[in-house]
Amino acid sequence: MPTTPEQVLVTAGALHGVAVTIETLVGRGGRLLVEHPTYPNALDAIRVLGARAVPVALTVEDPAAMVLSMSRAARQVSPRAAYVMPDFQNPTGLLLDEELRRRLAVGLEQAGVLAIVGETLADLGLDTEPPVPFAGVARPASVVTVGSMSKNFWVGLRVGWLRAEADVVRRLAAGAGHTQMSGPVLEQLAACHLLDAEEEVPLSVAPTSAGSATPWSARSRATCRAGRSRSRQGVWSCGAGCRHCRPRRSWQPPRAEGCCWRRVRVSAPVTHSTTGCACPTCSRSTSSSAAST
Repeated sequence: MPTTPEQVLVTAGALHGVAVTIETLVGRGGRLLVEHPTYPNALDAIRVLGARAVPVALTVEDPAAMVLSMSRAARQVSPRAAYVMPDFQNPTGLLLDEELRRRLAVGLEQAGVLAIVGETLADLGLDTEPPVPFAGVARPASVVTVGSMSKNFWVGLRVGWLRAEADVVRRLAAGAGHTQMSGPVLEQLAACHLLDAEEEVPLSVAPTSAGSATPWSARSRATCRAGRSRSRQGVWSCGAGCRHCRPRRSWQPPRAEGCCWRRVRVSAPVTHSTTGCACPTCSRSTSSSAAST
């Protein structure tokens, strides 16, 4: 979408951009709506910066319910902003269509809530192209878009950007100066070269058609079957620190690189300590143990 230089602030990656936006526009003690689940490093940044995350439940099966809940929470808890990822959400891979984007944008705008939109995975679809950018369906002054080079090209390229209205970018630039005097010149030169030669440089995921994604999915199913076999031996990990959560027999095929969402369930008694594990299963187990004690 049309953008002027005054609408862009270069950052040291997307997470730096999110942190700068939260510090500058949300502030310590301010409420911030977040999808649940969401990107864990963003939650860490929210906590370190002293903002208060307000989770809104998200399910891959019913994205419209999340949009409705987000709009309702925006009216009820008076947050200053909402951190959302409409393009292949991390970690679920959920992609909002254009209609849902419009409904979410309207819901946040009517409540006077700023949308902080993560678009780091927008170009990595395996079998679909993302709809119009969120900023294209929202009022310009109500959106800050966060992007990054690392997902498209390579992880070590810590160059990202914020896109917003020029007056908002000036505020963000002043806030960014508190933690970073200037961006690394060499990395920015490399980013410029890659952007200029984008047609010649393959993205980190080259295939974009459903057919070309099939071999990847086949390998993933094989991995799932191997993991299911290992789970019978008690060594499956849910990824949150425990080793008793076992996967269901079905899973959502990924729609973008880096997104593979699987639901897990407990099919055997808990035989290990769940203290410190944040996954819902372990949390329930810990609560039940405490109640019985």
